[in-house]
Amino acid sequence: MQVVENAGAKPWDILPDEDMAWFKRFEKYRLMQPEDRSLKVLFMLERERRKRLGTLDQLPAYRTFVQVAKKHDWPGRAREFDKAEIEKDRAGAELLRSEESRSAEEERALQRQHRRQLMNILFNKVLAAINTESFDLTKAKPGELLQFMRVYLKENREEYDNAPARYRRFQFDTLTDQELYDLIQEQLALNPGRTR
Repeated sequence: MQVVENAGAKPWDILPDEDMAWFKRFEKYRLMQPEDRSLKVLFMLERERRKRLGTLDQLPAYRTFVQVAKKHDWPGRAREFDKAEIEKDRAGAELLRSEESRSAEEERALQRQHRRQLMNILFNKVLAAINTESFDLTKAKPGELLQFMRVYLKENREEYDNAPARYRRFQFDTLTDQELYDLIQEQLALNPGRTR
């Protein structure tokens, strides 16, 4: 393989002694799919193009293509390009995976925050209801307090298991009693507990 004088140049960049017309042909060769890359195919494409333009007489002979490709190591330079493209694709895929992973971690953190808020609100409502004589919580029956506690305990277990929350998002600081009641009923419907 030829040594490129410019330290920042890539192997598939134009070489100092490479003619621009041949470099453009190399570019076409380089951009072919690796399994389809062939000097013969490149020559045939060039011949078809020249035929359409009416300049077929200016087409270099096939052996000239072979000599120039060998002199400037077209196959080696094209392989280097392929390796760089594969590495670029791999790096892009890794970046995408890390962004997806970060996004999943952020989603889990948000779910945990919502679960904690739900548990705190639920626990405080149940304690407040137990401590008052005029228990209402939207006309809940005392037996439902046990169900509320089951939901609380289930959410608490899932919190430590790091399971995803299975309820839609609420603004927990502005959750009304009715919304809380509906949310609890929804949770009980998802995982009905035994009632004694």
